[in-house]
Amino acid sequence: MAAAVRPLVTVQPLEGDMATDAPAAVPLPDAFKVPIRPDVARFVHDNLSKNRRQPYAVSKRAGHQTSAESWGTGRAVSRIPRVPGGGTHRAGQGAFGNMCRGGRMFAPTKTWRRWHRRVNVNMRRYAVASALAASAVPALVLARGHRIESVPELPLVVSDSAEGVEKTASAIKILKQIGALPDAEKAKDSQGIRPGKGKMRNRRYISRKGPLIVYGTEGSKIVKSFRNIPGVDVANVERLNLLKLAPGGHIGRLIIWTKSAFQKLDTVFGTFDKPSEKKKGYVLPRPKMVNADLSRIINSDEVQSVVRPIKKEVKRCTLKKNPLKNLYTLLKLNPYAKTARRMALLAEAQRVKAKKEKLDKKRTQLPKEEAAAVKAAGRAWYNAMISDSDYAEFDNFSKWLGVTQHREICSVGDTAICKVKVVMKFKEGDWVEVFSRNEEPYGSWFPSKVLSVDVDKCAVSCELSATPDGRPMIEKVHERDVRPCPPHAPGTEHWMVGDIVEVFDAHSWRVGKIAKVLNDDYVVTKIFGSIQLKEFHASNLRSRRAWQNNHWVMINKRTLQRHLKPQRVSIHDDEIRGTGRKRKASSKNEVCNLLDRRTLQRKLDGVTLSKSTVRENATLLKSARDNKYVYSDGS
Repeated sequence: MAAAVRPLVTVQPLEGDMATDAPAAVPLPDAFKVPIRPDVARFVHDNLSKNRRQPYAVSKRAGHQTSAESWGTGRAVSRIPRVPGGGTHRAGQGAFGNMCRGGRMFAPTKTWRRWHRRVNVNMRRYAVASALAASAVPALVLARGHRIESVPELPLVVSDSAEGVEKTASAIKILKQIGALPDAEKAKDSQGIRPGKGKMRNRRYISRKGPLIVYGTEGSKIVKSFRNIPGVDVANVERLNLLKLAPGGHIGRLIIWTKSAFQKLDTVFGTFDKPSEKKKGYVLPRPKMVNADLSRIINSDEVQSVVRPIKKEVKRCTLKKNPLKNLYTLLKLNPYAKTARRMALLAEAQRVKAKKEKLDKKRTQLPKEEAAAVKAAGRAWYNAMISDSDYAEFDNFSKWLGVTQHREICSVGDTAICKVKVVMKFKEGDWVEVFSRNEEPYGSWFPSKVLSVDVDKCAVSCELSATPDGRPMIEKVHERDVRPCPPHAPGTEHWMVGDIVEVFDAHSWRVGKIAKVLNDDYVVTKIFGSIQLKEFHASNLRSRRAWQNNHWVMINKRTLQRHLKPQRVSIHDDEIRGTGRKRKASSKNEVCNLLDRRTLQRKLDGVTLSKSTVRENATLLKSARDNKYVYSDGS
C-alpha cells in the first residue's frame, strides 16, 4: 500500500538559530511514497542479520578420546562400546554414543556450515525504501512502541545546525526541543539483563530502541554528541542500514533527519522518473495503486454507477435448530416443556434445601440431656432385642427387612418334613395336626380339632391358640394340609447331639437340631429358620414322622452313622439304678457334644433359659395327653 503523506515537510528550527530565519519547508522525497512491504523488510532483515554470525563447532575428537570397544553379545549388556580397564568406576561404562555420559553429541557441529546469506541487491534496496516510507506513517511508528505524542510531525526534520553539536548535553536539549526526549528516556529505562546464556557471552544487557539520527555531512560532529545516549543510533544518509531502520524486522522506527540529509534522499534513492545517482541504474518501485483508500474508490460515483444493484430478494435456506439445545424451538414443539422445566427446577431447589436442612440438623450438636435420652433408648432397645427368645419377633424383623423365603415342602428324606400328598377324610371331633407355612423353612404343625368337613376343606379349632376374647381360634384349611396326630413311638426317648427332632414350641411342633445335652432331662435345641438356641425338656421332643400311604413312616434322627457309643438321655438316666439317687454330672455324658461350654455360652448370650418357660411347655403337653389328642392314632 502507499502512504498518504503531504508533499511538503516543515524543517523544525532549533535553539540558537537566527531569529529572522522563518521555518523552511522542503519537498517530500519520493522514497517516502514507496509501497510499504513488511514481508520484504522482514525477509531481508533475517538474512542480513545472519551475516554477523561467527562459526562455532565442537572439537572433532570430543567424545572419542578413549579406546573403548564393544563387549559383543551374550553378556547381558548393550552392545555400546565400553571403556576398558579396571579399578575405577569409569571402566566398563559406555562410550562414544550420544546417549552415553562423556560421549559425543549427535551430528557434531562443523565450522563449514553455511553461516552467511547473500541477499539480492534490488531486494535490499526495496526493503530500505519500505522502511523509510513506514517511518513517515505515525500509526506504524506508534505501533512499534515509540513515544511520539509530543513530536510536531512525521517525517521529523531539523535544521542543519544540529550537525555542529559536540556535547551530549546539547544533544539532549535538541531531543527535548523537538519532543523526542520521552522516546530516548523510554529506551534508557528499559535496560535489563538478557535472559538465557547470552549474558555470559558479552551480551549481558538489552534495551529498547530509541530514535535514529540521520545526518548528511560526512565527518559531522553530531556522531559524537548522540552516540553515548542509550537507545539512540546515528547513521549517514548515504549508508542507511536496514538493521537500524527496522530493528528486529519491524518497520516504523522514529527517524530524526537533518535538512541536508533529507534533501539528499532524492539523490541517493532517485525518484519514480529519475534513477539514483549513487545506486547505478536503480529506480524506485512504483505503487500498484495511486490511491490506497480502497473504500473510497469502491464507494465513488464512477464505480457505483457501473456495478450491478444489490439483490434484495435473496432466498436463504432455513436454519434448522435443535430443540434439545434451543429452548425457543423446544417451546414451539412442546409448550408444556416450560412448565416441566420449572417444576424440575423447583423440585431440585426443594431437594437441595431439604438436604441442607438435614445436614445442618445432623451437624448441630444435641444437648447433653437429649443425647443421654437417645443413648438410653438405644441401649434399652438392644437389651430387649437380645433378651427376646420368641421366634415371632424374628419373623417380624425379617418381614421388616423385606427378607422372605418361598419354599414348598415336598421332599421326603433325612433333612425335610414330608408334605402330606394323600387327601384324607376326617370326621367331626377328630384330633389332627394342621400344617402352617409361616415358619420357614420347614413350617410347623398345630394340634387342632375338626369342627366340620367340606369337599376338600375342613374347619378346625386350635385349642392352644386363642383369640383376644379368649375363645379358641377357628380357621378353614385344605385337607392336604391336615394329618392325624402321630402315635407314640417307643424307643425314641433317647437323644444325642446332632439329632433332628420335632420340638413343641409356641403351641406347635417345629423342626430343630439338638445342639447340647444338659443334665436334668434338658437339651439345647436350634430351631431351623431361627438364629436362637432354646432349652427344652425331653418331654417336649419327639421323633420326626411323615404320613404316607395311610401309615406313619419314621424319619431317621441323624444323617450320619454313629461312630461312638451314644450317651442316652431319658427321664430316668439321671438316677443310679437300684438306689434312686441322682447321678452326678460327668464330662462323659458330653462325648458326642459338638459345642464346648464356652462356645455354648457364647451361643446362648442374650437368650433367656428360664426353667419356668420350659416347665410351662411340659404342662401344656401333659394336659394335651390327658385330653388324648397328641398321641392318638387318629381313629
